[in-house]
Amino acid sequence: MYRFDHDKRRWDKLGPTPQELRWNEFYSTYIPQWKSHLISTMKKGFFRFDVPGRTLTPIESPEALVRCQSLSYDKTNMLVLALATRKVDKHRRTALPWMLDVETQKWQKMNPKGRAPVGQTTEAWATCWYDPEHNVHLLINCVRRDRQQLFDGGITEVWAYRYKNAAERPGRRRPGALLTPTHPNVRYGPHERNVLDLYLANSAVPTPLVLYIHGGGFRGGDKKNLNPNEAKSLLEAGFSIAALNYRLTDTAPAPAAYLDCARALQFLRYNAFKWNINTKLVASTGGSAGAGTSMWLAFHDDLANPESDDPIARQSTRLTCIAARNGQSSYDPRFAEKIGIPRPNFERHPFFEPFYGIGPDEIDTPHAYERYERAAPITHLSKEDPPALLTYNYPNEGVTERTSLGLIVHHPKFGIALKEQMDRLGIGCIVQYQDPQSDQLIRHTRNAQTVTPVEFIRKHFTRAAGRLK
Repeated sequence: MYRFDHDKRRWDKLGPTPQELRWNEFYSTYIPQWKSHLISTMKKGFFRFDVPGRTLTPIESPEALVRCQSLSYDKTNMLVLALATRKVDKHRRTALPWMLDVETQKWQKMNPKGRAPVGQTTEAWATCWYDPEHNVHLLINCVRRDRQQLFDGGITEVWAYRYKNAAERPGRRRPGALLTPTHPNVRYGPHERNVLDLYLANSAVPTPLVLYIHGGGFRGGDKKNLNPNEAKSLLEAGFSIAALNYRLTDTAPAPAAYLDCARALQFLRYNAFKWNINTKLVASTGGSAGAGTSMWLAFHDDLANPESDDPIARQSTRLTCIAARNGQSSYDPRFAEKIGIPRPNFERHPFFEPFYGIGPDEIDTPHAYERYERAAPITHLSKEDPPALLTYNYPNEGVTERTSLGLIVHHPKFGIALKEQMDRLGIGCIVQYQDPQSDQLIRHTRNAQTVTPVEFIRKHFTRAAGRLK
């Protein structure tokens, strides 16, 4: 394996080729959020290759992708398009597109019926790449004509794929379904990422506010990942939305992201009159890192400082409720082990050390343990805290050595453990996760209907408004 040094204009050998990649045909694409390469092989599946550490980690993938022929990274939506082929008959193959969510490391078919959007057949190969300017994947399909050789009368088809047949998954921004903020890139702090997009509901009276905090392992992501369909539902319900950016761990470790989002909330409350916002009714939503941040805001003591000379700092950070997706009630590997996720768990994820600002030799030290406690939302839980809806796109199943890293760090067990403590304190908490049989959401422990974030938030806004009268 070799690496091309652009500055020195030369190839450098990385060392011996890993055993898994020898005598194999493979493709790769670089994933900035991972700071690693995603590698597909024809025989042995998918791997994540960390260049500095020279480590190769298997990634769980569908059997249908055993003949993956191309990878295309979409940095706008943090997705990878993998193009595989399947034999139809003696002379034909059909192209099968799959999508990998970089954040959760979950695979999904690009259309429900598995038909190729890139033409009917491919005899030799197909390839794809992402066009960020037009937000489409370009796919090339090569087909034989009259059973001649590919380069002797072959046909090359070029297609643009716009996700139009992709199964919609809650929490994921769908390209093309754009939503324009009423006030884009409003600055709430000094850092370049201390900006928010404000979407105001049309109302003659002050509107409730819903925060959207993006995911990305505290290492990536953007406020533009706001799901436009979910946002539209919130706006139609009469709720304004503030989508927040915050400092990432390449700038500062925890609790920087937490404190930035708290400051954004205080800033919004301070400017409530200008934007027609009801400061008494504020909820928070988000996925993964955004879910954990929503939990931390919900359970942490009020950060308002009544004695401050800064009028924004005097504003409250308390919430009415949260509706979080794939959230972690703690990022402590000891806590994860206690609830049934054996170690190593969080330590395996690239977010872990930058999030805490520690090195690999500090993971099991008193210094690190103190940081784990402070950063864990569940540490701060008390009986005065608001209710929570915790939804997971994963099944509640046992963890083994073959369990994907995506499930390990987004396991419903984190929500169930939080619910048990909230139940003891008399705080409302709903946990719902994927049923492995039906692939549908189900409620934990109760035979009841699942709840959407909009329904949950509306219910608790209505209750809170009633108490204010």
